Amino acid sequence: MLIVESPYDSYSINIIVYTDCLKNQNPPFSLHNCDSSTRAAIEDYRTYVIEALKKMRNGRKDVGLWSPACAQHGFSEFHSLNDTNFRVPSGTGKMLYEAINEFLADPDNAPWYMD
Repeated sequence: MLIVESPYDSYSINIIVYTDCLKNQNPPFSLHNCDSSTRAAIEDYRTYVIEALKKMRNGRKDVGLWSPACAQHGFSEFHSLNDTNFRVPSGTGKMLYEAINEFLADPDNAPWYMD
């Protein structure tokens, strides 16, 4: 299984953290309109999501992840599959399509890219 999930995204920022600091933005989103307390709440949520993702893997080599710290929601939209704006997980410079190719080539040693 290859999980494609940002540790926070526009949906979770708007609905779970309950803020509209991404209002009037188009992807790729930025947190520049979020105040410091909102950014702290987003960071707390990010920490929770990262821990949940790690638990899903729980030592399994057949569970992979491509998870950029990005407010984008739904990485199959807006050409983000191979958009160079989304080359960030773990400083690897890997785009989503590269992680998918790696996973398909060797699903028993799934890639793990997380910001």
